[in-house]
Amino acid sequence: MKVKELAHIGICVRNLEKSIDFYENVMGFKVISGPTDLITSEAEGKGMGFDCCTYRNCIVEIIPGQCLELLEFSDPETPEGNPCPINFIGKHHVAYLVDDIFQWVEKFRRLGLPVVSDPLEDEASESPIYWVYVKDPDGIAVELMQIKK
Repeated sequence: MKVKELAHIGICVRNLEKSIDFYENVMGFKVISGPTDLITSEAEGKGMGFDCCTYRNCIVEIIPGQCLELLEFSDPETPEGNPCPINFIGKHHVAYLVDDIFQWVEKFRRLGLPVVSDPLEDEASESPIYWVYVKDPDGIAVELMQIKK
C-alpha cells in the first residue's frame, strides 16, 4: 500500500471570481473545471466535518497533472479575519517553481500585489535556490522558488 501522487491542493477563498482572476491572469494557471453554481450537500458537508455545506469551486491546472482547487463557502459561513499566520498549525503555504523569480517579483509589484521581501538565497539545500513569499487576493502565503543556475 502506498501513495501514488499528489492529486490536488485545495484552498478556501473569500471571492471565487477574484481568486480565479489571480490564479489565471497573474499566475498563468488554466481553468479546467468550473466555477460551479452553488452546491449544497449534507454528505459532502459531513465528509468535510460539517453538518451540511454550501459551496462553489473551480479547478485550475498549474501544469498538466497538477491542480489547485479553489473553494468558496457560503454555509457554514467562512469566519471573518485574516488567513492564519504562517506559523499556525496546519497549511503553511504552497510553493511554485518559477523560471525567473526576479521578474515574478517585479510583476507582483507592478500589479500592486503583496510581496513579503526581496528574493532570498538558500545555499544550504542540495540545489541552491532563491525564494520569496507573495500573497494571493485573500492574503494567503504563496512561495515562489527558483533553482539557482
